[in-house]
Amino acid sequence: VPVRLAPEKKSVNGRFVTNTSAGTLFVITGRVVNTSEVPCSHIKIKGTLITKEKVKAKEKTVYCGNLIPEEQLKSLEMTAIDTQFAKLTGNNQSNVNIQPGRSVPFMIVFSDLPDNLENFTVNVAGFERKNQEN
Repeated sequence: VPVRLAPEKKSVNGRFVTNTSAGTLFVITGRVVNTSEVPCSHIKIKGTLITKEKVKAKEKTVYCGNLIPEEQLKSLEMTAIDTQFAKLTGNNQSNVNIQPGRSVPFMIVFSDLPDNLENFTVNVAGFERKNQEN
């Protein structure tokens, strides 16, 4: 059975946040929906920043389920932000055992932005199937 996971288009949003140490951040949020018939865990999502020249300027892959509150986005160092997104189980195990038809939120944070940022894409970059017990 092929596993299908996809960002829910209408949920995906990009915005700028000013961080005290890293300057302007670009924050992509949204949800990934499990449209398969099997539960999935440890879903990874890749964000790509695209310039006006249609060049892929930056890519970043993070685990779903890791969300950082607005106040912390403004104050945390980028290393702390990146560490947070490396948790494969997500906040409160939110990226574990995502049932068919369910979704998990994601957040991707970019710093050192390209000057001519125009667009971005998000794609599911990986996951683990829940082992089916026979």
